[in-house]
Amino acid sequence: MSCVFRSFGRYSVTIEQYAQNVMRESCAAYSGGLWDYYELSNAGFYMVPTGADTYQVSRSNYFEGELSAEAVGIMVTLAAIMTAWGRYEIDLMGLRYESLIDYAREHAEWPLIRAALD
Repeated sequence: MSCVFRSFGRYSVTIEQYAQNVMRESCAAYSGGLWDYYELSNAGFYMVPTGADTYQVSRSNYFEGELSAEAVGIMVTLAAIMTAWGRYEIDLMGLRYESLIDYAREHAEWPLIRAALD
């Protein structure tokens, strides 16, 4: 069983698709590719694109900046979870969001991740 399915159950494909859509919308140079998946000890989860070490990000909230692959992965996963949470209104999304945001706040690039999401 994949860690995406363990984290999101029947919404696992939805989360993956939402994350890839956010990535396409946020990173002009992104044209698809493989992703690594990470499960956190606090029940969190995030995906990281493997195509580059860093990505130039341009968001609709006027954020522009360069993020590491890990930071952009955290950002797009958080955005995907927020989208799914708003659409499906299930508690699972809120729990996964809180777990990942707790992890993200400790990341060296947290100020950039937060700015990209605001």
